[in-house]
Amino acid sequence: MQTTTNMNSFTIDGTWDQVKGKLRQTYGQLTDSDLTFAEGKLDELLGRLQSKLGLTAAELNAKLNEIKAEFGPEVSGVGEAAASMLAHAKEKVESMATSLSNQASETGKQITKQMRSLHSESEEFVRRQPRQSLLTALAAGFIVGLLIRR
Repeated sequence: MQTTTNMNSFTIDGTWDQVKGKLRQTYGQLTDSDLTFAEGKLDELLGRLQSKLGLTAAELNAKLNEIKAEFGPEVSGVGEAAASMLAHAKEKVESMATSLSNQASETGKQITKQMRSLHSESEEFVRRQPRQSLLTALAAGFIVGLLIRR
């Protein structure tokens, strides 16, 4: 986010949070609402600061750029680095989500195949040995009934 105003050479970039902190530290009368930046409203922010601090536009511009310079280029690149890391993390998460989705789908297909196979084997067993199947079902029903009564 880099915003510049025509009447001013101050820009809002990755150092804005540090600049805000330094301004609050230097000028105790500033509030969060005084330092709130809305996209496209840099002139409004600078006007509020001029009014609160009693500085001219040139003085305010010089002070802001001075504070900004204290944090050096490594801080201004933090926003870009964070955005790059976020994009990389997003790609990794999407890749992992796709991989997990594919694995879940494959596992679901394998389970369905195994269940169909067990179902077919069970039907075949019942056809080949109906008496043993019936006695097994009765015994299982009896045991379940005993367990339910408890």
